[in-house]
Amino acid sequence: MTATFEWGDAEHTVIHIAYQGRWTWSEVHQTQAEIHELIRDRDDAVNYIVTWDNENWIPGGISENLGLLFDRLRSVPNIGLVVIVSTNALFEPLIRLFIRLTGKPPFEFAFADSVEEAYILLEPAQV
Repeated sequence: MTATFEWGDAEHTVIHIAYQGRWTWSEVHQTQAEIHELIRDRDDAVNYIVTWDNENWIPGGISENLGLLFDRLRSVPNIGLVVIVSTNALFEPLIRLFIRLTGKPPFEFAFADSVEEAYILLEPAQV
């Protein structure tokens, strides 16, 4: 599996999700289902850092699969800020275009150039 996740801090307020290599949408959906089970009974918000490390890979079906993912995430009320880190120059514009066409996602989001920058962006969300 090219998708992994782990707690990003000792307080369990951040989950770091990493997609490496030629990931698939089924891995994205499976990973999110596992995370949902992990956080669904928590009262506090959980922030996400999501990294994609393959600058040349986005599998087909991005619109359909982002739609399915956003629909599923609507049932997870305690998602905090989602920070997306990707080296793929097309990823951010594609996600922004999808959001412009379909409406606001069920979470707040930001883009970062590195995991370190993502943690800096999360600092206000963790107060």
